[in-house]
Amino acid sequence: MSGDKNAMWSKEFLTKTRELIRRLEDSQIQPLERASCACADSIAAGRAALVFGAGHSALPCMEAFPRIGSFVGFYQIVEPAFGYNSLVVGKGGQRQMSFLERTRGYASVILSNYSLKPEDSIVIFTHSGINALPVEMASECKKLGMTTIGVTSFEHSRANTPDGATGKRLFEIVDIPIDTGAPEGDSLLEAKDGTRYASISTIASMIVMDAVVARTAQLLIERGHKPVVYPSHNVTSDVETMTAQEERMFDAYSKLQSKLLK
Repeated sequence: MSGDKNAMWSKEFLTKTRELIRRLEDSQIQPLERASCACADSIAAGRAALVFGAGHSALPCMEAFPRIGSFVGFYQIVEPAFGYNSLVVGKGGQRQMSFLERTRGYASVILSNYSLKPEDSIVIFTHSGINALPVEMASECKKLGMTTIGVTSFEHSRANTPDGATGKRLFEIVDIPIDTGAPEGDSLLEAKDGTRYASISTIASMIVMDAVVARTAQLLIERGHKPVVYPSHNVTSDVETMTAQEERMFDAYSKLQSKLLK
């Protein structure tokens, strides 16, 4: 087989990924702006823009913070059970993670560890938008008066039935819904036998998260609030300056965390 033929699926995946990013740019700028303004409002008030997701939806939360080029104010409330699934079976396996994501009432248990206020906001990631945990996380945070942002696939959500107590999908509950544009089932490519391959939702969610981080930083700077940035620590020159900035970041994060934890 020729190299070109071997690369066909790779090229098709990259092409479809570029198309999805263009659709995000064309259709989601307004909700991205609203989300960024909400995050900037929270951080400028000395509070947090929380981020939550389960399974692969935990990955864009890691992209928010701690991440080089991001800054204190974005705060993960991802549970360890949802942020590490490489074991697949056995302890901490995929079965348990999927079960917990569908467990009603678990969101309120997670939130019972935090002292949250209306000034806080939260970004919730879930491709399907139908599982009990992320939907109820949004519902519980709305009860606290927080601004809720949901990053999800409208197409997948509309094609499937929600399983939470609210009977609603994430994009139907949150204040600011953002559509990743990922297809139902997530995968972009289809083989002749109908089997689908190569998921896109994580890439789309990462792009949304980084776009929000970028615009939030700009908004804070415009308001006179200089973000406390996590610097690149993998450097070999001017290490002293980097280390000092890193320590400022750790100190600022610790102070923020002391406000959030009970």
